[in-house]
Amino acid sequence: MKRRTVVGKNVCKVILLGAKSGGKSTLLCRLLKGVFQPGLSHSFGAVFATKTLQTDKGTALLHIWDTMGEERFRSIVRLYYRDAKAAIICCDVTDSKSFHEAEYWIKELQVHEKSCQVYICGTKMDLVQCESQALKVSIQDLKMFNGDCFLTSSKTGENVTELFQRIADDFSLTSDFRADSPGMFDSRPIIELSEVSVPADSSRRRCCGSDAN
Repeated sequence: MKRRTVVGKNVCKVILLGAKSGGKSTLLCRLLKGVFQPGLSHSFGAVFATKTLQTDKGTALLHIWDTMGEERFRSIVRLYYRDAKAAIICCDVTDSKSFHEAEYWIKELQVHEKSCQVYICGTKMDLVQCESQALKVSIQDLKMFNGDCFLTSSKTGENVTELFQRIADDFSLTSDFRADSPGMFDSRPIIELSEVSVPADSSRRRCCGSDAN
């Protein structure tokens, strides 16, 4: 997809982290396109997209990096920590292993990008609403990470927009944010692949015009 020129200073880098199949890419796809596409995966180091959101202080432009969750790609994912203002740690509430992997990503940020604001995202809440016994990770568990917690569903859209709006609102209260004038940004999302890649698998599905995980 062709890049468009975006003018403005209020850019907030956001990284999506978490286990493979933890719901990162479906979360991003729901935000950008308003649709649910299960089983998404991508074969690159990260997928890049932007989202413009309005805050009480002005316009915020989120630069969102959807990273790969497989352990073998962790050294690549680490490249995306730098200068991140916010990190969304995705945790599948129906998978206790996903919860333990979330601990790894939080520790990574504490070592490599201490100033990054952490948001804990419990994903796949629709599965719990269908079957309460499917819940393996509670909101109390997620609050142990000392970050803002959101329980979301990419299928129903529950709390997806609210999560990213909170990030934009929090960013607008920082010293990096400068009040802007209307029309500063093109509000249409930009989706493009990063330059870091691993061998592609053409059999995988595509999301939002790009492979996604």
